[in-house]
Amino acid sequence: MPNRDETDEGAAREVPRCPSVSPGEYDDLSRFEADSMPSASLTVWNEADCRRVHAATLGVLDECGVEVRNFPGALELFSGAGARVAGTRVRIGPDLVRRALAAAPRT
Repeated sequence: MPNRDETDEGAAREVPRCPSVSPGEYDDLSRFEADSMPSASLTVWNEADCRRVHAATLGVLDECGVEVRNFPGALELFSGAGARVAGTRVRIGPDLVRRALAAAPRT
């Protein structure tokens, strides 16, 4: 069942439920032991792959958001920059991500 969220106008809207990770789900890392992997390989993404992952990431940040706990100052910074803050959930719109990327140093 989708979560309910408040829009800027105060009206409720349905938002997708983000998948959760069960505690301990990744405790058993034995499947990643070096001797169980016959060889390692590196796959470099092409431009289309990078754009597809970037677009999906923008959707996750905008729809699901991120949890910011124990850092009230960060919540204020996000809110001041234009992110939608509800409790400890911060939803970061694509325009905010683009502005942040444009302001970041290239190296």
